[in-house]
Amino acid sequence: MSLALSQVTEQKDEREQLVQRRALLRAKLEILQKGGSGFSRDMGPQDRATLQTRLEEVEGQLAALGPVHEILQSNLDIVAGVLADAGKQLWGEVASLRLDNHFVLHGDDDTAVPATALTVLRDSNGRQLTVALVTIPV
Repeated sequence: MSLALSQVTEQKDEREQLVQRRALLRAKLEILQKGGSGFSRDMGPQDRATLQTRLEEVEGQLAALGPVHEILQSNLDIVAGVLADAGKQLWGEVASLRLDNHFVLHGDDDTAVPATALTVLRDSNGRQLTVALVTIPV
């Protein structure tokens, strides 16, 4: 789930940055159109066209993210996609250790010490957890 949440957060952050950039570009263009500052006198038609082009690019990126009213559906799609691919998010591997009675670790080639099978759980973030199933007599 942490992978899904990080993807949702990345998408949210990207949308927020694009909205802020769009607001800044619109404000700059509005100032240029009014022509009421030294900023607007220093900029020519090419600069205005560049700002307009950048604004259109940002609006295109926002459109690619989808409309605001579909954010919930988009987030649910991300979560569903991660859960549908759970085998790539969390998996187990068998590992063996050779420990003697004094808990000294021996190499795999030392067959005089019996091997203990352990399950290592790994996730797509690179974390791992070693699990040893034991039976406790009652």
